[in-house]
Amino acid sequence: MKKYISVILFLLISQVVMTQDDMSYSDIKKYYTEVAFTFSHFEQQVKSKIGGQKGDLIVDETNLSFYSSAGIKLFPALSLGAYFRFDTGKRNNSLFDGFDTNGQATTKQTLGENYSEVWVGPFIKVHYKQLFLSLGYGLIGTRNDDGRTDLTGSNGNLDDFSLDPSVAWVFNIGGQVPINGKLSAYFGIEYRARYYNQRGGVSLQDNVVFGTQNFTPLFGVHFDL
Repeated sequence: MKKYISVILFLLISQVVMTQDDMSYSDIKKYYTEVAFTFSHFEQQVKSKIGGQKGDLIVDETNLSFYSSAGIKLFPALSLGAYFRFDTGKRNNSLFDGFDTNGQATTKQTLGENYSEVWVGPFIKVHYKQLFLSLGYGLIGTRNDDGRTDLTGSNGNLDDFSLDPSVAWVFNIGGQVPINGKLSAYFGIEYRARYYNQRGGVSLQDNVVFGTQNFTPLFGVHFDL
């Protein structure tokens, strides 16, 4: 997988560099920074009828995501940089267990709690007019997940999960809408694929791996320095 990604990336960069207009390095050198975030809340419930008594939620999830980056354009259509990514939230999933005497739903076997995730790493970005496509790598990544008491470290610990360095990729596609000379609105859709293989610095029980992937919309600002 890594071999194919490297080959595709090399060909893409080569094409971008070969198709640049002639200009001096001072003309194309450009620093920028981006800040974006997203917020979501999702819940599900069971009622005896529409508009009935509200009881325990069977799903209750809240998530806040934050993204920031700093980059330099080596060519008009190619830039390199580093990013910081942070997620925090709470997730509860339960089984429906019937209704109480007041007609409110009750639940059982709730799984979930607070979680947070931090990623730091490099990225390479291809630009086309106001659009972009980027590939990033999770050089450093940890996840704290109080709800995952079923996946302990091999010594029984419940400390933070650590990334498996072989699968820690983040893809981003989006664009910018100019606001003034240096400031633009930023929007993107991020896809992250990763595996966690350690907890508290030791392998997970039975040497299993913990796979996670997600799509996240991001909205914020892009600022040329």
